[in-house]
Amino acid sequence: MWSAQCWSTEENSGVDKIQIEREFMGKYLATLCAASVVYGIALAKPPLDKASNQKASSASKSYGYAQTPIAGDAESLPANFKGYQCSSITKSLSALNLKKDEFESQQQFDQRTAASGAIALTGSITSADPMAFVSQHSFFQYDAERQAFTSTVYFGRYGTINDANAGLFPAEPVETISQIDKQYEASNAYGAKAIVDSTSRQVCGVVLSTAIRTKSWDSIQLKIDFPMPSDEARTAKGDLKIVLLGAIIPPYIGAFYTSTQATISSPSAYTASGDAVVMRFDEAWVFNQRTGKIYAKVRPTLR
Repeated sequence: MWSAQCWSTEENSGVDKIQIEREFMGKYLATLCAASVVYGIALAKPPLDKASNQKASSASKSYGYAQTPIAGDAESLPANFKGYQCSSITKSLSALNLKKDEFESQQQFDQRTAASGAIALTGSITSADPMAFVSQHSFFQYDAERQAFTSTVYFGRYGTINDANAGLFPAEPVETISQIDKQYEASNAYGAKAIVDSTSRQVCGVVLSTAIRTKSWDSIQLKIDFPMPSDEARTAKGDLKIVLLGAIIPPYIGAFYTSTQATISSPSAYTASGDAVVMRFDEAWVFNQRTGKIYAKVRPTLR
């Protein structure tokens, strides 16, 4: 039925928690979910009452993020590396005139932005430095027979740029700025009721392209496979992270949005939205966030 089109679960077949193909965002999601009302499945969303369970938290702090650039050929990262602060970079980019106006050709726009030279972004990091954002992906499977970690990461098309005809691009949230959790009672057209757990996150993300200028219909993936002795793997698994590296590219700033609506059979709602850095995605490094040790460097591929 139509409502099935409006839903994604947070778990899939076990390959990867990022393999959440919630590709119905913005007007597409709204159109599909509106259709489900006809079949009596869409939920009304009145607040439960003033005492509903609502909690707002600011999950992002200005400290802890890198303030100096990393080298593109680094053999290790600083201990407790959190990557660059996405929200600080989008704020710096927003203060600049980086939008092409209707009287400016693409060549003129490129020449103008190139002439501005390196742009200060955050700390001593500039637009000429490699970008480095730590992914929220943290699912790795250990193969004891092969003594190796594996993971396949897919990036859902949750990103947009300032072009109504550009479509949706692979994107990834890299910073949670704030989060609101609440509960409310909802009912469908047949009178069935459920208590919905709702999460709304303000995030900052990255809209990803590749060296061959990814089109909006392309999907980017990472195939990760690297060896590690079992004794080391036991202690390292919980600290494994992925840092996404590349360079910022026009139009520099985009947007991230994904949403999952609640149904009676699955009474959970989720929304994440915010600004995003538009980045050419060159490489991903798998590293130990606690120690900074780099285990693997992987090139993204298209599928």
